Amino acid sequence: MATLQRAEVELEDPREAFGEEIRRTRIGNAAPEFRGADEPIQGKPPADRAELLNRTREHLVRMNFSIAEMARRIGYTASNLSKYLSGELNNPAPTEIALRAYFAKQEQLAADGKFCMTRVARTVMDVCRETLEQRLLTVIYGLPEIGKTEAVLEFLRRRVANGIGGKVAYIQVKDVDTTKSVIDSMARQLGIRQSASVARMTDLVTTQLKRDPHMLVLDDANYLSVKSLEMFRWIYDQTGCPLLMMGTKQLMERILLSTGRLAEDLVQFYSRVDLQQEVAGGLSREERRGIARCHYPTLGEKDLDLIEQEQYAPRRLVKVLKQVERLRRTNPAAAFPDLLARAKKKVFQAM
Repeated sequence: MATLQRAEVELEDPREAFGEEIRRTRIGNAAPEFRGADEPIQGKPPADRAELLNRTREHLVRMNFSIAEMARRIGYTASNLSKYLSGELNNPAPTEIALRAYFAKQEQLAADGKFCMTRVARTVMDVCRETLEQRLLTVIYGLPEIGKTEAVLEFLRRRVANGIGGKVAYIQVKDVDTTKSVIDSMARQLGIRQSASVARMTDLVTTQLKRDPHMLVLDDANYLSVKSLEMFRWIYDQTGCPLLMMGTKQLMERILLSTGRLAEDLVQFYSRVDLQQEVAGGLSREERRGIARCHYPTLGEKDLDLIEQEQYAPRRLVKVLKQVERLRRTNPAAAFPDLLARAKKKVFQAM
């Protein structure tokens, strides 16, 4: 199985807002390259050359971009950007204008969508793109609260916003779901309103996907039974539609590393998995700072320094910042360190 190497953050739940738009876009025979709204970077565009140079260099390192990749994103040649970064470009003004426009666009995206790109989110979005473009059966797994779902939803939202093809049917599996309830949920995403036996509904879903291809996204797939996994494997075989299954690390341990009877029952499923990706959940200090700035833009540098020191998962960090905002409204004169300490106590954290 192929494995991607590259690498999360809280996002306001957009399912209702863009679900119908996602279903109306279409998967072509060869999906276009993913462009447009890329990584939101927090902070105002630099005003002077030294700051812009430092910011660009830090961005290359943090996002694991090559000079060629960064040059593509700002619309310049790699040679010009390389000379600019080394101080050898005779006329740096056009390159600086392009870089400032790029950072301004990313800041606007962060302000509008409150989504902050991190290494984890980049990995998830890379996997999504590869799954869609190559029509793969893919498994993504990792610890809870690290932003897997948010990164997938942001990937889908950006495709819609940029008019890029790719119909998507997204469902979130629950621990109480049966094979029947799961296939019924998928059918509703595809516009199928009738209800019948599992076998009949599977046939209806398969027929609809052959007529109108979608990328299928199953969130919290670790709750799927063997029967459900085999059902979606069969749908994938019959339609060739890309299938992304996402869940906690338990998904890997229970399904992909199983032994005995379970492994025997899933042998055909195993043979279809094209790509598996474990996503690590740690945030760097700079990523914690970026998330804080994105969700709480009025924070000062000393306040951001406090956030940097906390070992938060992305979702918990956002919950804490939202709690700080609530406390601020009722305690406008309170100092941020006091509000942060109180907010941490109010946000549940599993031991």
